[in-house]
Amino acid sequence: DINREYPYTLIWWIFPLSIIGARIYFLIFDGFTDFMDIIRIWDGGLAIYGGVIGGFLGLVCSCLIHKVNIIKTTDVVAPVLSIGQAFGRIGCIFGKCCYGVAVTQKSLQWFPIALYVHGEYHYATNFYESILDLCLFVILVIVLRKVKITGIVTFSYLFGYGLIRFILESFRDQAQTLFIGDYPVSKLLSLILIIVGVIGICVLLLVNNKRNGKEKIEAK
Repeated sequence: DINREYPYTLIWWIFPLSIIGARIYFLIFDGFTDFMDIIRIWDGGLAIYGGVIGGFLGLVCSCLIHKVNIIKTTDVVAPVLSIGQAFGRIGCIFGKCCYGVAVTQKSLQWFPIALYVHGEYHYATNFYESILDLCLFVILVIVLRKVKITGIVTFSYLFGYGLIRFILESFRDQAQTLFIGDYPVSKLLSLILIIVGVIGICVLLLVNNKRNGKEKIEAK
């Protein structure tokens, strides 16, 4: 029920706000000295969670202005987001960021298990996530086509990506991690996404089953 031309309008809202969100999120947890730090994206520091939050805000604004269903739109956007993240992590490989802890065992010092970064081998967590995000994309596309429940793809993405990041954050190098106190902020946010995703999926399935049961009774 979404106009085929709408994504071309949507991108003008999502793209700039996702870049701004990715930068601000990074600076909040990494620290910054002045406003100009937000603009200096060439100095590095764009966090995907901030990009997703900023992009979502852009999506909501666009949907409200153009009177388009927000949840139906996020259902369509979620698979695209996951494959975008898969390509994004390939960029992390070449940019030599978002890698895992050091690999000391010689037999594991080879790609794709490990990457040679800054003079030593580290677990290739960026590559692992790229493959897992690609798998998530395939799953979400199947769910989008097969399961006709509005919101199920959105909550499946929250659960799936949250789970991927929660697991991989355990292997992430501390130098490549943002913290709240002594706890990795991405791991905390991932846990929240998992909980929200599970609750959302369960509620949608229960409501759908109840509605189908009511329809069968009325049909009799």
